[in-house]
Amino acid sequence: MREEIVRYQKEAVDVLYAWAQTPRAVTAPKQGLVPSEPVVAPRRPAPDTSLAEWRDFYVRMAAVIEWQMEVDQWQRGKSPGGPGGDDPPHP
Repeated sequence: MREEIVRYQKEAVDVLYAWAQTPRAVTAPKQGLVPSEPVVAPRRPAPDTSLAEWRDFYVRMAAVIEWQMEVDQWQRGKSPGGPGGDDPPHP
């Protein structure tokens, strides 16, 4: 019986070694991930700034707010305030 166990273990090691040596394709990260670095709010333009610059400001602000919402949603899912927690959800 002991010889069978040793043979099985050696075979398992061979199989695992062959598996570890097999090249695999690297998959792209999931799209639903929140960026790890904070998104910094843009500086508000001067009142006499062109409409194009105001549009760029608001587009960047929308990206900041989107990031804040994603982080808030992630925190609610991971913190006591999330589903099933004792604290009320964040506003």
